[in-house]
Amino acid sequence: MVEDGEESRLNKTDSRTVISGVMTSVKDWLDLVKVVATKSEDLVDELSTEFLRWKQHPDQSDEPPWPDFTNKIQDLNDVLRPILRLPKQWFQLDRRSQDDFQNRYEGSPSGFVPTGFLQTRSRCEICGLDEEKENLVRKLSPSTEISSSSQKVLPIISISGTKGTGKTTLATLAYNSYAVMRYFDIRIWVSASADSDVLSIASSIAEALGASASAFSSQGQELEPYLKYIRKSIARNKFLLVIDDVWIEDNSTWESLLQTLQNGRRGSKILVTTDDQSIADKIGSTENIRRASDKASWSLFESSAFFNRSREVREHLEHIGRKIVQQCHDLPLLIKIVGSTLHFKTEKEWQSILDSKMWQVQDIERHHFVPLWLSFTDMPFAVRMCFLYCAIFPKDYLINKDELIRLWMAHGYVHKEAIGQRCFDQMVERSWFQKFEFEEDDDDGRILRCKMPVLVHHFVRFLAENYFASIEVDGNFEEPRQVKLSHLFLRVSEGISFPVSVSEVKNLRSLRIQYGSTTCSLISEVLPKLLDQSRTTLRALDLSGQSWYENMTIKIPAEIGNLEFLRYLNLSLLKIAELPEELCRLWNLQTLELNWCTNLETLPQGMGKLINLEHLLNVGTSLASMPKEIERLTRLCTLSEFIVSSDGGTLEYLKSLDELRGSLHIRNLGNVTDASKVAEAKLKNKVNLRGLCLNFENHAEGERIKEDEKVLEAAQPPEYLMRLEIRDYRGSTFPSWIDLLSRLTILSLKDWTNCEQLAPLGNLPSLESLSLFSMGSVRKVGNEFLGIKSGIASSVTYFPRLKSLKFVNMEEWGDWECEMANVMPCLCSLSFVYCPELKALPGIFLSQVIKPVKDPLLI
Repeated sequence: MVEDGEESRLNKTDSRTVISGVMTSVKDWLDLVKVVATKSEDLVDELSTEFLRWKQHPDQSDEPPWPDFTNKIQDLNDVLRPILRLPKQWFQLDRRSQDDFQNRYEGSPSGFVPTGFLQTRSRCEICGLDEEKENLVRKLSPSTEISSSSQKVLPIISISGTKGTGKTTLATLAYNSYAVMRYFDIRIWVSASADSDVLSIASSIAEALGASASAFSSQGQELEPYLKYIRKSIARNKFLLVIDDVWIEDNSTWESLLQTLQNGRRGSKILVTTDDQSIADKIGSTENIRRASDKASWSLFESSAFFNRSREVREHLEHIGRKIVQQCHDLPLLIKIVGSTLHFKTEKEWQSILDSKMWQVQDIERHHFVPLWLSFTDMPFAVRMCFLYCAIFPKDYLINKDELIRLWMAHGYVHKEAIGQRCFDQMVERSWFQKFEFEEDDDDGRILRCKMPVLVHHFVRFLAENYFASIEVDGNFEEPRQVKLSHLFLRVSEGISFPVSVSEVKNLRSLRIQYGSTTCSLISEVLPKLLDQSRTTLRALDLSGQSWYENMTIKIPAEIGNLEFLRYLNLSLLKIAELPEELCRLWNLQTLELNWCTNLETLPQGMGKLINLEHLLNVGTSLASMPKEIERLTRLCTLSEFIVSSDGGTLEYLKSLDELRGSLHIRNLGNVTDASKVAEAKLKNKVNLRGLCLNFENHAEGERIKEDEKVLEAAQPPEYLMRLEIRDYRGSTFPSWIDLLSRLTILSLKDWTNCEQLAPLGNLPSLESLSLFSMGSVRKVGNEFLGIKSGIASSVTYFPRLKSLKFVNMEEWGDWECEMANVMPCLCSLSFVYCPELKALPGIFLSQVIKPVKDPLLI
C-alpha cells in the first residue's frame, strides 16, 4: 500500500524496482477504494429499497425513510476523505465520468472509434496471418489425397510459441476455413490448459462428439469408457481434432488416446497449440509451425494503429510505432492491443506511451502485462469496471454478450444497456475478446458470444484476484478465501458432493454455480442457508442448468424473496414447475431468465410488484398464459414470449409495454376470437421492436379462416420492424400493412395451409431474405408475386435487395412464371426443398449468374 508522504521516497529508489511494484501497489489502492465503493453501493441500495417499500405501502408512514440514513452517510464520508488524499494520480488513474464516456464515444476524434471500424475489426480479420493461414489450410486439407500405405501414423501438426503469439488465432482461422470444413467429416475443438490431463481431454472430445456428461458419471476417473465412445464415434469418419494450449506430462496415457484416434478414416489429422516445443515433441508432432515474424508484427500494428489514417500520418508516426512494436516482443495480441490504444491519438500521446517507465519491468509476465496496463488505464472508468468483472469467468469460458451486459447493469457499472454495449465494443476494439460467434443472417456482425484471450485472462485475474474466483469442485477442492471474495463462479464436477462450506462465505455479490444433474438435490438442501447468508449483499445469482434434456430439478425456496438487493436471477434450464410468490418481493430485480424451464406452467400472480424488471427471458417454457399484472411492468425492454390464454383474452396486457425492443414471439394467436383484443395490444406503438413472430398455433377447432385474417390484420407491427415470421396462419389473404414495412430485411412464412396466392412482396425495398415453408395450397406463382401495379414502368426493379430465396415443402406448386427482366439483381442463394411438382425455373433465373453457396440443396 502506498501511504501519504511515501511518494518522494519511491522516486529515489531504483526505477526498475519501483515500476515492478506499481501494478501491485495500484491493486492495493484499488482494494481500499473497492471497500468504500461497496459500502457506498450498499447504502444507496438500502435507501432506494426502503423508498420502494414506502411507495408500495405509503399508508404505513407519513414520511419517506431517508432521514434515518444521515448518520450512515456521514460515517461513509469520514472513511472516504483519506482515500481521496492518496497519490492515485501517480498511477495514471484519472476517473472519467459516465457523461464523458458517452460523449467521447459519439464523435470526438480523440475518443471512441467509429462503428464502421468496429464492424470491420470485429470479424477478427487478422493482418499478417493470411499467408500462414493458407499454408496451414493446405497442410490440413491437401488438394491430393495421400495413399493409405503412406499414413502409418496419425499426423500431428503443432503450432508453438509463447503466450500471445497468435497460436489460437491461427488455428481458429484454419479450423473455420471453408476448405477445412469441406474436407473433414467431423471437426472437434478442445481447449486444454496446464492442469489438464489426458482424461479431461478425452472427456472433452467425447462431449464434443455428442456424449452427455451424465453418461460417464458412474465411471469415476476411468479413461477407457471415454476411449471406447471416441473409437466408436470416429470410426469411418475423417476427422480434425484441435487441442488448444496442450500440456501433457504423462506420455503413456497420451499414447492410449492416440491409439484410439487411429480408428478414424484415412486423412484424419490432429492440430495442437502449445507454449512449449518439447510438449509437441513428446506427443509425437510430425510437423511444427513456429509463431514469430517482424514483418507480420509491423503489418498487424499498422492495421490497428493506422486504420483509416492518411499516409502522411503513417509516415510521421512510423519511427515511434516501430520502437513500440519492439517492446511487444513480436506478440501479436500485445501488438494489436497497444496499436488499438494508439488509434486516433496524437504524436505527443504516442511518445508518452513509448517513454512510459512501465516498459522497464523485468519480470517476463509483468512485462507482457504492460501493453494491457497502458490500454486499461486509457479506458474510461466504466469500461475498466466492466473489464474487471470478467475475472469471474474461467479460462476459455464462452461468454454470452447480452448476459454479460445485464450482469454489468446488475452491479451498477453501467445504468443503460446502450452504454453496456459501448463498453463491450471498446473491449472488442482493444482486442480483449476473441473467438467470436455471430448472429446468423446478420451482415452487421452482431456478436452473440466470445472468449477472452489467455494472456488477457491472466491480466484481469492478476488485477482482481482478491475479489473474483472461479473454483472447480472436484477431489482436490480448496475452500474459497472468505475475507475479500465478492464474486464466485463455482463449478461442481459431476458426481461430487456440493460443498456446504460455500454457504458460509460472506459478502458475496455474484454467485454462479455450474453443476450436473446428480448435484441438484444437494444444492436444493443448502440453498436456503446460502440465500439467507447473502440476503443483503447478493446482486447476481445464476443457478441455471447445463442442458434442457437433463433432470436439473431444483426447488426454489421462499428465501429467494429475502434477497432485497438482487438485480439478476438466472434459473434457465431448470425443471421447476412454479416460482414462489415470495419472488415478487425482489423490487430491485432487473433481469429474470427462465429460458427452457420446460416444466414451468405459471408465473407468480404478483409479478406487477417487480417494478424495476427490464428483461424477462422465457423461451421454451410451458406457460399457458401471462398473469394480468405483467401489464404493470412498464420498464420491460425484453420479453421473449407472450403467451395468449386459451380464451384469447390476455393480449391486451401488452398495451402499456411500449418500451419493448429486440424480438418478441406471440404464441397461441389462434385462440383469439375477438380481433379488437389484438388491436388493444397496439403492437405498432412498440417502435423499438426489431423482430416479431406471430404464431397462430391454437387449441380451438374449426377452419378459422376469417378469424385468422382479422387477427393478422389487427396485429400491425411497427413500421421499423426488420424481421418478421408468421406461423400456422389459416387465413387465405395477406395483411394490408405488409407493404408498409419499408425496413423489413428478413421475412419467413411457415405453414400457411389455405393461402393459394403469394403476396406481392417484390416492392419491399429492404428485403434480403425470404423463406416460404409448407404453403400447401399454392399451385402457381406469377407476376403478382413481384407486386406489379398498373401504370408502373417496366424499369422498376422488383426484390431489389433480395439475396436469399428459399422454398420448402411446396407440394402442389407446379408453375412459376416471371416475365419481368428487373428481378432480384442481388440474388445469390436460391433453394428448393421438396417441391416435387416444380418442373422448370423462369428464364430470368437461368440467365442470371447465381453465386455458389455451400448448402448442397441450393440450386
